[in-house]
Amino acid sequence: MKVEKLWFDKENIFILTDEGKVLWQSLRWYPRLLNANPLQRLNYEIDSSGIRWDEVDEDMSLASFSYDDPEPVGIARIFRDHPELNVSAIARRMGIKQS
Repeated sequence: MKVEKLWFDKENIFILTDEGKVLWQSLRWYPRLLNANPLQRLNYEIDSSGIRWDEVDEDMSLASFSYDDPEPVGIARIFRDHPELNVSAIARRMGIKQS
């Protein structure tokens, strides 16, 4: 898969592939990109395996655009939206495995 075009909206990243498919992912999976300014988001490099933003130290594989979960839901979304929550501490407190 090759990327023909890349763009953002407020909370998502989109790509247009060389096959004419539009794929997307939530930026909630990538908090550094979510918090990056528009100029930082546009400063990227694409190679055969992914996209790299040096300035914000973020990498995104092209394969991740075909995952079944482009947007976090349920408990995953809660932990992505609230990075101040310590997942291990919550698991310990609940008496479940921290992993």
